[in-house]
Amino acid sequence: MKNLSTYPADQFHQRRMKGIGGSDISAIMGVNPWKSPLDVYLDKVGESEPLQDNFPMRLGRAMEVTLRESFAELHESFIEHSTDDLMMIFEDGIFYHHPDGVIENLLSSGLSLLWEAKSSSRYGAWKVGPPPEVIAQCQWGLMISELPKCVVSLSLGSREYREFEILPDKSMWAEMAMAASKFWECNVLLHDPPDPSGSDSDRVWLDEAFDESETVAPLSPTLVELGARRISEDTILKEYQGLRDETDQMIMKEMGDHSAAAGDNFKVIWKRPKDRKTLDKKLLREVMFYEGGLSEGKIDNIMEQATVESEQKRRFLFKEVDNAS
Repeated sequence: MKNLSTYPADQFHQRRMKGIGGSDISAIMGVNPWKSPLDVYLDKVGESEPLQDNFPMRLGRAMEVTLRESFAELHESFIEHSTDDLMMIFEDGIFYHHPDGVIENLLSSGLSLLWEAKSSSRYGAWKVGPPPEVIAQCQWGLMISELPKCVVSLSLGSREYREFEILPDKSMWAEMAMAASKFWECNVLLHDPPDPSGSDSDRVWLDEAFDESETVAPLSPTLVELGARRISEDTILKEYQGLRDETDQMIMKEMGDHSAAAGDNFKVIWKRPKDRKTLDKKLLREVMFYEGGLSEGKIDNIMEQATVESEQKRRFLFKEVDNAS
């Protein structure tokens, strides 16, 4: 690996957008409750929806300013607002991190430390310290910057200020670097989506990614085994909905355009029902107005004009059978 300072400046932005950042690594490691590996993949290959600025994002930026000022007052230190990314080159991609700030002259010691600002109302998640997704982000920044410590300033429920210190964990660095490199080389560069994780966003992608054909998909032995276990342990799996959804989504991905699949004792149907016809009351009133009332000869015509069709999503049905075919 090498520092980006030796890399051509005109390719800086382009390569940054094609790398693995601090907000990506926790999802790749499977510890981010809001973002899946598939979400990261779609972002890197340019297939995700543009992120729209919203009120929580604006509130978070405003809270960052407050946290920065609170830390500076408590420690008589200055936090330099981070405008540049910290980067390392690895083969065909980049590891990068954009910290919220760098602490300068902590208690006149001359040390520089990473600083991250967080706002959360999840009291339970922070009960024993930063949650896994925050730890992963901070460790990623420490790995890239080689600074001795990361300080996290937290606004908890907009009522309480807390601070946490995260020290370097080189064993975690190695694990993250390996996972990120594998993700980049095997998924992004090969344009091969990672396996679904059971998240809602992954299901949305699966519903939209494939068409439907009247064919039966041959499932791999692993998914046949998972499907059989899903049937035999259905009661238990209800307590672990995440695992159940992940199995379903992995089968969906392997089915692709196929509308059916089967294992030894189960059958899978993934079909789109007929378009739904509904009566639009607003449209009905408009048609009645222009038609001049409900005379007997006009009723059928008016009802037809006021009926709208809506395309349905494919429905996933997993059921036990005696002899799957």
